[in-house]
Amino acid sequence: MIISFRIWMFLLVAMLPVYASAAIIVLGDADVAADDSVPIGYTQWEGQSFFSTDEAEPVFVQSLRLAMTMTVPNSNFKVMIVGEENFRPNLADLIVDFDITPLNEGIDPVFMLFPKGAYQNAELLPETNYWIVAGATAPDPETFETGIYHWSYILNTPAVTSVGGWNIGTSIASAGTAGDGWIPQTDTPYLFSLTAIPEPRFFAVGLGLGMAIFVGWRRKHRFLSQ
Repeated sequence: MIISFRIWMFLLVAMLPVYASAAIIVLGDADVAADDSVPIGYTQWEGQSFFSTDEAEPVFVQSLRLAMTMTVPNSNFKVMIVGEENFRPNLADLIVDFDITPLNEGIDPVFMLFPKGAYQNAELLPETNYWIVAGATAPDPETFETGIYHWSYILNTPAVTSVGGWNIGTSIASAGTAGDGWIPQTDTPYLFSLTAIPEPRFFAVGLGLGMAIFVGWRRKHRFLSQ
């Protein structure tokens, strides 16, 4: 069976991922006017919870915008998405580790952070609890500074706390040195915007393959009948 160049091109296009009908998820709003902020560094970590319901689509993390400023940089400062254990952030369940270079080099009140290379395809699942956590794992190896960062928060619950089955949690948490001893508490949220895209669907593959086989069979049948 000979399949022409046009058919192969059709097949390749048909095999491209077709995204689900759900829109891109943007959870939270980092641009809301903040009421105050909390200092973070090596001796104090902070976390903000978020979760998904059974109505949520699996998504891939694209970026995270944080209402956070840096006063004293620390190259060991971390911003991560982790899982949950006993209603607390579980640092051992690391899901996304973000590149904090923009945060350590700038003075903007809101920073956009992207996942590091190995975490660029990190997936978040339905019916799961997650935490955005920030803090330093150790003093800076060159300056020995513990780092001083300020994560902004608001006193009132934001107007929009849910999108596409993804929700801002009602809990925050604080920890001590190097993220040890998390203490969860119900409080107003830290400011962030998490952007993610739905998991791609490949339902077009079968259609494209079937069409290509049918066209090839039809050409062969015409040739033999002449």
